[in-house]
Amino acid sequence: RRAEGPAPRRRVDSPIVVTAPSLPANPLSRLPSMAAELGSALEFFQSLFGPPPLNRIVAAPIPGAFGQGFPGFLYLSTLAYLEDRSLPAAEKAEWQGRYFREILEAHELAHQWWGNSVGFDNYRDEWLSEALANYSALLFVEKRRGAKAIDVVLEEYRRRLLVEDKEKGTVESAGPIVFGMRLRLADPAAWHAVTYGKSTLVIHMLRMRLGDVNFLKMMGQLAREFAGRSLATEDLRRAAAAYLPKDAPDKELVNFFETWVYGTGIPELTLTSALKGTGLNRSVELRLKQGKVPEDFEIDVPVEITLPKGRKIVRWMRTGSEEDVLEVKTGVAPLKVELDPRDLVLKR
Repeated sequence: RRAEGPAPRRRVDSPIVVTAPSLPANPLSRLPSMAAELGSALEFFQSLFGPPPLNRIVAAPIPGAFGQGFPGFLYLSTLAYLEDRSLPAAEKAEWQGRYFREILEAHELAHQWWGNSVGFDNYRDEWLSEALANYSALLFVEKRRGAKAIDVVLEEYRRRLLVEDKEKGTVESAGPIVFGMRLRLADPAAWHAVTYGKSTLVIHMLRMRLGDVNFLKMMGQLAREFAGRSLATEDLRRAAAAYLPKDAPDKELVNFFETWVYGTGIPELTLTSALKGTGLNRSVELRLKQGKVPEDFEIDVPVEITLPKGRKIVRWMRTGSEEDVLEVKTGVAPLKVELDPRDLVLKR
């Protein structure tokens, strides 16, 4: 049975270690630009998700490297109030600068919809609030800076998931996304990487499968349909499945969610191809192997075959404990055979 209303969001601490600023800071100097950024993000989110719960939103600083968005009120890290030249040296990297300049502000603002208007059922669904808010923030960054602007952020999330511990296991292998606060109690660093990083990558993979138009339609539908209600992980699966292209594999996204949300593992994938036959009987034999994941790990991976005159053939292959083999009739020698060229799959 669902709760009558959304569960309250907890304060979220960042694992980032903050040192003293390298230069004297003047937080007042950034207030005009911060107000403009928040106003622009608010307009953008309203165009996608409708009006926020309250018609007035106030932002205030809070010491540390975290933030939180309450209905009509935002706590933003004091680092967001600093000019680039005043940031601690460790925070001047491109990814960190973008995080505190743009992502954190938009992320906490997006919680007006994801986490406040749209809640979650229990700790196993809490990741939805962070994933949808964070990806909304990335959509805003992408709108301002172009399609490639979020690549550095997504790559950083992937890199952090693959960091190895003393036992040679990865951070990602500590537990699935739906472990939520259980994972935080066991391993706070892994919890942060999984709840924020992996969950954002999961939403990105859904976007790549649905296409931009259908993805934004789905996001808008969720914001409207679950306003004042609780959203569950299975609600997201069903909503995304309804917007899949007709030729997509895994029509209900059951395998997708079992693999990426309810399970763990980031595979190493190897594709080999061989030309067979002659003339119009020519075909390409594809062989796909996976490694560094459990034997029961299975994912659907697209292979794109480029033929003369710009023709393309896309075939989906499913990995598993055994090598997957597929023969594709082409009639001509292909110009190129690529494994997942648009990064629809999280991999090493």
